[in-house]
Amino acid sequence: MTFGLRYEFRPANRCTFQFTGTYLHGDRFIINQRADSSIPRAQRPEPFTSDLALVEIAMQLRLTGGKTWHGFAPYLGRAGARVRREFSGDTTKSGYLFGTKLTPAFMTACAGIPPGG
Repeated sequence: MTFGLRYEFRPANRCTFQFTGTYLHGDRFIINQRADSSIPRAQRPEPFTSDLALVEIAMQLRLTGGKTWHGFAPYLGRAGARVRREFSGDTTKSGYLFGTKLTPAFMTACAGIPPGG
């Protein structure tokens, strides 16, 4: 189950800012490599709760400003996201902790705008 909110605003004709918050309530299976491989159920026990929280900030720059080029409006953008994962039940004793990650991203897009739009 996933819940999210997104807020987008355009302070200028060329620029758009986006703020996104998402929460994913999920499950995952942990494969136990030390278990007997002839018994499939032994390697994959019950699912464990694995929740993710994502916060993203993005900026898009419309290359043609308030106009289009032959009905297309190309964009360039930059985004950054921070992901936090809550997880319990590591039966493999691997010690891996996902914790909080920061992810940068670059964006390109080309929106088709209908004539007169």
